[in-house]
Amino acid sequence: MTALLTVAGVLTTPAGALALVGPAPVWSLLLGLLGLGSLYLGQVFLLRQRVRVEVRSSWLDPIGWTLAGAAAMIGLVGPAYQRLAGIDLAQADLSMASVALSLSSALFAASTVVRCGVREDPRVGWLSLGAVSILGSQVLLMLHAVGVGIPLLTAQLSMAVTSFAYLAVLYARPETLPPRRPMPWRQHVLSGLVTTLTALVVILGVDRSAPMVPALALAVGAIGCVGVIAYVTVRDVVALQGSHEEALTDELTGLANRRALLRALAGGPHGQYGAALLLLDLNRFKQVNDGLGHHAGDTLLRQVARRLRGEIPPEAVLARIGGDEFAVLLPGAGALDAATLADTLTQALRTDFSLSDHVVNVGASLGMAVVEPGCWNPPFEAAAAELMRQADTAMYVAKAEGRGPVLHEERHDDDARTRLTLLEELRKALRAGHIGLHYQPQVDVRDGRVRGVEALVRWQHTTRGTISPFHFLPLAEDAGLMPEITATVLEQAVRQAAEWYRTGFAVPVSVNLSADDITPDLETTITALLRKHRLPPEGLVLEITETSVMHDPTAAAMVLRGIRELGAGVSLDDYGTGHSSLTLLLRLPVTEVKIDRSFVSSLPDDARHTAVIRSTIELAHSLGMHVVAEGVETHAMLGALRELGCDISQGYLHSPPVPPAELPGILRHSGVAVLADR
Repeated sequence: MTALLTVAGVLTTPAGALALVGPAPVWSLLLGLLGLGSLYLGQVFLLRQRVRVEVRSSWLDPIGWTLAGAAAMIGLVGPAYQRLAGIDLAQADLSMASVALSLSSALFAASTVVRCGVREDPRVGWLSLGAVSILGSQVLLMLHAVGVGIPLLTAQLSMAVTSFAYLAVLYARPETLPPRRPMPWRQHVLSGLVTTLTALVVILGVDRSAPMVPALALAVGAIGCVGVIAYVTVRDVVALQGSHEEALTDELTGLANRRALLRALAGGPHGQYGAALLLLDLNRFKQVNDGLGHHAGDTLLRQVARRLRGEIPPEAVLARIGGDEFAVLLPGAGALDAATLADTLTQALRTDFSLSDHVVNVGASLGMAVVEPGCWNPPFEAAAAELMRQADTAMYVAKAEGRGPVLHEERHDDDARTRLTLLEELRKALRAGHIGLHYQPQVDVRDGRVRGVEALVRWQHTTRGTISPFHFLPLAEDAGLMPEITATVLEQAVRQAAEWYRTGFAVPVSVNLSADDITPDLETTITALLRKHRLPPEGLVLEITETSVMHDPTAAAMVLRGIRELGAGVSLDDYGTGHSSLTLLLRLPVTEVKIDRSFVSSLPDDARHTAVIRSTIELAHSLGMHVVAEGVETHAMLGALRELGCDISQGYLHSPPVPPAELPGILRHSGVAVLADR
């Protein structure tokens, strides 16, 4: 577009410039003005390419300059030029307007050179040279017209330079165009003041006769243009301020975001007064988000934000830094102040939250880091990042240990490095086949015979021995390794069950699934594994939890229905700990219900838990399901379950989880009773 407008200007501008020599038709001057306007628009398009942030007042300013300059030229210079050049009033006015437009274009070109430079984009230099040359040509032609003695050839040579400069734009090729900053606001203010003062001089300094009407009209127009520029500039500033606020604000909660928090950390006088940073992570947010949907999760986050805002002091900065993590910056606070506020915040979040038809309790894990006065050293951005890291490390310790707020200590950094090392070793262990299974028997409550086993994952570490899943599964989940671990567990469990079946021990194996495992591909995966290892479908039971299917129960029901059609069993694990158990029992193709150990552990003394277990067993039996009780550790628990009519008992009373090689001995000792419809 710049090249096209430049060509149009080069073809039409000479008609107006040569008309300055003496009497000429009005159309030639109008054509010259049109050409100058085309050249000016070419400069505008070039500027928009070179400046990333478009400020409209950058190209509106020259319009005001042109109007004010034309008014001054017509009102103050025009009468003398008309008399000396021997031309009529219209030609004199148009000539003055043409010179004013050229002057504005030259000034605009000069400002473009200052802002953009000419090294990466030679077009800027050629356009600027053309604008200055055409202004010089016009001045020379006017001086020749009034008899100053300037040779016409000099002006013509200047016009030739003009044409050459503008045509060079067509061949100039810019390099990679780095973004340039727009003109500073103070320059726009100065430009507006100069334009306004020039227009006022014309209005106050010329007479009110008819010949001066064009000059007065242009002066008024210049002032009006300044008003438009002021309005546009103010609107741009307001919009820019709004964008700035949006960039520093969390859209969901209205709190500060991570960028704003880091800016507050790096920009505050923490080196002189010290500061404390608290990082807070909701404990059971994922269950709410998966179980009740993202809308409920968003509602919960907004409620948490309001509750936290009501507890922090006015000088503190509260931010949501991502997901379900919040941060509080306490300027000038020490460890005691941080601990006091941390206790207040964690206590505030222990109260239930109301989400439509549901009441949830999430709680939070909170980590703290403190910088003492005089210990905040530049570069402050790096110091802010280090404080964030320390608080995050302390928060992870609080979450992993399940205790109250934790203040960062140096030993926590060692623990963090250990976790990173453990995670890397886990990746290698998966590739090396060091992730294996132990199996815990599930015993018939009535006759003590084994009716199934549950596969429990173990990590056989080369130097640390057997590592419990409680230590490495959270790491795997954070690192996105759960799909790989589930695939490994399913492969080993189906292969092992098939071996037992072939040796005469028809023992169904239960495998736990996560929410990410319940996908439309699950049926295909299970079918392939059963065929590969030639295991009858009734030899596999898939255990799911309530929270793993609550995000989309309809889709989960379709997937699990396909599993049931294969002949495999479906067990609802941790029954009673969620919020929609009855609904799930009706919607999902469940063959078995597992009562959570938190209810079983209080048997037979807790009457309330006993009533819950009794009602669960009766409900499950009425729906044609079997009931498994987890965490059975005493004969008193087993006796109570037998009286309540429970079907299967699982726990350390019968056997801890054992390696696959030890299970046949347990099966021979106890006998095997297979549930064909399980």
